[in-house]
Amino acid sequence: MPLAGIKNMVSKVAKKLQTTIIGGAITISFFTIIAKLLALVRNQLLAFEYGAGNITDAYYAAFRLPDLVSNTLFVGALSVAFIPVFVEFIAQGEKVLQKGDHWKIANALLNTLLVIIIAVIVVLGVFAPSIIPHLVPGFDEQTLATTVSLTRLMLVGVFFLALSSVFSGILQSYRRFHLFALAPVLYNVGLIIGIILAPKFGISMLGIGVILGAVLHMLIQAYDVFRIGYRYQLVIDFANVHVKKIIFLMIPRMLGMIGNQLNQVVNTIIASTLITGSVAVYYWAFDLQSAPYGIIAIPYAIAAFPVFAQAFAKNKNEEFVSHFSTILRRILYIIIPASILILILRAQLVRLILGYGQFDWEDTVMTIRTLSLFIVSLFAQGIIPLLARSFYARHNTKTPVVVSLISIVINIIGSIILAPRLGVAGLALSFSIASIFNASALWLLLRLEIGDLDDEKILRNVSKISIGAIISGWLAYGTLYLAAGMVDTQTVLGLFTQGTVATLVFGAVYIAYSWIANVEEFAVVKKLFNK
Repeated sequence: MPLAGIKNMVSKVAKKLQTTIIGGAITISFFTIIAKLLALVRNQLLAFEYGAGNITDAYYAAFRLPDLVSNTLFVGALSVAFIPVFVEFIAQGEKVLQKGDHWKIANALLNTLLVIIIAVIVVLGVFAPSIIPHLVPGFDEQTLATTVSLTRLMLVGVFFLALSSVFSGILQSYRRFHLFALAPVLYNVGLIIGIILAPKFGISMLGIGVILGAVLHMLIQAYDVFRIGYRYQLVIDFANVHVKKIIFLMIPRMLGMIGNQLNQVVNTIIASTLITGSVAVYYWAFDLQSAPYGIIAIPYAIAAFPVFAQAFAKNKNEEFVSHFSTILRRILYIIIPASILILILRAQLVRLILGYGQFDWEDTVMTIRTLSLFIVSLFAQGIIPLLARSFYARHNTKTPVVVSLISIVINIIGSIILAPRLGVAGLALSFSIASIFNASALWLLLRLEIGDLDDEKILRNVSKISIGAIISGWLAYGTLYLAAGMVDTQTVLGLFTQGTVATLVFGAVYIAYSWIANVEEFAVVKKLFNK
């Protein structure tokens, strides 16, 4: 193929990836897979060096205050309010954009956010020694001191993530997903560098790695934002009607994010009172089960959000429902079989990813049990981001927040009841119960607001998907035990071979079933690869 032809083909592919929902989802998924793999490497390095012990407990607990600030003030809350308003400007065409009002709004939000963030970081950094003991009452003095030290370092990273969040909103509005999706990859690179250097230069490198990751997360997106015309200005304009609207839309979402973070805080508090290593086990299991969620559900929801917002802005309700139904079914086409496969391979996954160095058999068993109970709700977790953004795109941030807060109350009550009986696995079971409630409530309320969501087609296709996943799971489970008699499962190679063979059988059966049963979502995937 001539060079000009190759360039033309690459240009067409790039345009397709940028301008369609599935293209945006593929772009985000690709980089999310890399980010998730790096997150597994991060966890593997921690488990190898420290096991499920005091240092790993301190490391994960130290994220609680920084995450509370970032998730409450800008992660999630800013994007769901900013993107619909920003998209309205973009939809009005080039003449409106040439005036530059959209950049004034972006700068006004950025400057306001930075003032608030700096104040909050300073206050929390000063009072961290007084706050942290209440978050981890079960920690001893040394673990507590390590948690405080790491928390102060991680709070610095919040400043750079705040900048990055505004840039993320701009890039998503323009459907420029490539460098936006690359940012989490670089964030994990920073974390890994810190973990690698910690044994030689001290535990503080774990926190410095978080700062490095946050800086990289911000810089890569700043580069792309400046390419599309953004220029920084010292503007603070609360009188602007659009700024007021964004802040108004942010408030309910912020309340919901506060609830989510308090939920994590409560789980950390409870886990800290259980046996040593419970905090680390909880977050390791959570990271393992959330891989399909991060790779499939979040990318599709992010890519769909600007399209949903545009359909609502143009009052095209049928188009909105059509997009919703299609994306929901595509998410579940992957999430449902992934849930069953992870459940079947849970022991192999934990042993292959974490089972090295200081990570002992007791840690392995705890993580396997916890992972199993997280997986129960993966199908519900997978559709919550899409359901929530369906409301956000319609400028309704209140409904998802109320549902989320009720779910959090259910989770906290469940954790208090179940953790003393089941240990850290009880926290996972409570999380699953709350997630299923959250998804069910959002579905019913969205149906009340919009009407028919293409329910019949969704139910028919999801039933087909579930049957195929169950059949594939049965055969993969049998293969797992057949392979166990042929390889040494006490070795890495044996475990890897056993898991790989079972996965290949699962995938082959699921694809064959999808083709024979004429599953619509498989036809879309096949068509995409043909293109």
